[in-house]
Amino acid sequence: MDLKDTFFAHFSPLEDPREDNHNLRHNFHDILVIAILGTICGADGWTEICEFAEAKIEWLQTFLELPNGIPSHDTFGRVFSLLDSQVFEACFLAWIESLSIDLQNEIISIDGKSLRGSHNKKKDIKMLHVVSAWASKNKMLLGQIKTDEKSNEITAIPELLDMINVKESIVTIDAMGCQKDIAKKIIEKGADYVLSLKENQPTLYQDVNNIFLQAEKGEKKYKKMIHKQKLEKIKCHGRIETRRYTLIMPREQESFGIRWPYLKGLGMVEVKRTINNQTEYSKRFFLTSLNDGYEVFLKNFISIIQAC
Repeated sequence: MDLKDTFFAHFSPLEDPREDNHNLRHNFHDILVIAILGTICGADGWTEICEFAEAKIEWLQTFLELPNGIPSHDTFGRVFSLLDSQVFEACFLAWIESLSIDLQNEIISIDGKSLRGSHNKKKDIKMLHVVSAWASKNKMLLGQIKTDEKSNEITAIPELLDMINVKESIVTIDAMGCQKDIAKKIIEKGADYVLSLKENQPTLYQDVNNIFLQAEKGEKKYKKMIHKQKLEKIKCHGRIETRRYTLIMPREQESFGIRWPYLKGLGMVEVKRTINNQTEYSKRFFLTSLNDGYEVFLKNFISIIQAC
């Protein structure tokens, strides 16, 4: 492969921020590669990244120098706290764009999390919050953006959507991203959305809950809606879990889209879980722009819920 297409070439603009670049115990590019690979594989924080690297050290040694083994979690934290975050972001996105990734019908999960071990009270360094876009089928991190506080996720999500290509994919976001402007942004980027709805939006939550309750009762005005359900029963390690997926879609789509941008359907998943003769019940609601036919929609909806 040509040098310009390699990982190292895409990250070449990123300079080693350590003051003394001579006689250092660990190679800068080794630190970058391990951190990115660990994050892609689901590591949460520097300690878990180190654990990932220790478990994969024989494989890592086939393409990294590792002159003094795996760097410590303190080393990862120190190096990344000094990096130019904007240059790192640009390098990362350039590398991702160079990869051949088929995102058609891909489920892209956008999620915010706090990185454990990223704060330091003595140095007044706050915990790092990031919003990430994860391609479920390709099992790849498409992009990531830093936020100062978890509450800033609402403003960070549109920025992240501008950074990545989501065309022809299905974007799913938790309740924090269930916003009209975000829904509109996803549609403008050529994708569909499935947004989780929780009680932090009490009026909308109650409206959706009432629609499902009235549909269950079979009231006349809801007969114009398609009401599909599917049951799943899972038995594992003494646990019995029953899931009921319900989709409600109007035959005249405009009736939903008036209140919410490009809304085509409402989803609900109810979970009844029995462990040691103790039964728990929960339900979750979703808003979606998907409209691919009811059976295809139901299949997509189940796949998305399982990916969440």
